[in-house]
Amino acid sequence: MVLGLVFLIRDVVVLVLFAIILTSAIEPFAARMENKKIPRVVAVSMVYVIGALLLGTALFFLIPPLLEQVRQLAIAMPSFFETAMMKFESFKQFAIQHNIASNVEYFFDSLSSELGQVAPNIFSTTKAVMTGTISVVIVLAVSFYMSVEKGGLKKFIETLTPENQRDNVMRLVKKSQAKLGKWVQGQFVVILLVGLLDFLGLFFLGARFALLLGIAGAILEIIPYAGPLVATVIAFLICLSQSLTLAVLAGVWFLIVQQIENHVITPKIMQSAVGLNPIVVILAILIGTKLAGVLGLVLAVPVAAVIEVLISDFLGTKNL
Repeated sequence: MVLGLVFLIRDVVVLVLFAIILTSAIEPFAARMENKKIPRVVAVSMVYVIGALLLGTALFFLIPPLLEQVRQLAIAMPSFFETAMMKFESFKQFAIQHNIASNVEYFFDSLSSELGQVAPNIFSTTKAVMTGTISVVIVLAVSFYMSVEKGGLKKFIETLTPENQRDNVMRLVKKSQAKLGKWVQGQFVVILLVGLLDFLGLFFLGARFALLLGIAGAILEIIPYAGPLVATVIAFLICLSQSLTLAVLAGVWFLIVQQIENHVITPKIMQSAVGLNPIVVILAILIGTKLAGVLGLVLAVPVAAVIEVLISDFLGTKNL
């Protein structure tokens, strides 16, 4: 009954989860400021104002060149698809002549057809953008009200918890909130570093849309495992409009960045924050995507981290 209700209102639940995660990220700063006799409302407002200023500054410097690259990409789109399909045709003929795979012709025919259908659908996302904007505003508002009141998140969860279980639940909330806060902060650093590395590599390689692809790589970094792979494919296809050599170099650079992230950046920054087994992460992503689409995919890792806290506590209590 309860699970069925949660499933029916899963979109609302997802927004509340985003607000809880953001509140968990703000909490350490708000607590430190409060210890210095600065009111929480001032501290939380500072976070929002500084965040808005940083975002505004970044947009001020990034939007003009970004729009220019988007404009150039839109102009180059017809020739891009023509060049890409010509390349795929060449690959297809080579593969067929050398009997590399029996179904290669079907594969490239399908791929060329799909590429031809992308351009007409590029500007069909206005509704999704508006819905996403409203959702962001709701998340920010809910998180603000949870953060300005001391223990606001805990009080919110207390109202949903039976009285005889509140002590245990509040203890778990404290552990989970700390882990979620570290995850948000770590994820922000990882996204920033990966996006910067993607951009710098493409810039020095001479790619025309380096900034656009760098930002795309940073955004897709939110999606574990699959995101960087999708970013690599996008970079390869876009750079293919310039030359095959550039496309290969761009793909190789994105793979190198992915290895740097997997073996240097993420272990240093995220391991202590989440520390989940990769198989658990993949399963969480699949389940999150099935239940709530893209938003569920993004929330999969932090929710899995909270579930890990609950399971560890349960097993520890049981052993006692």
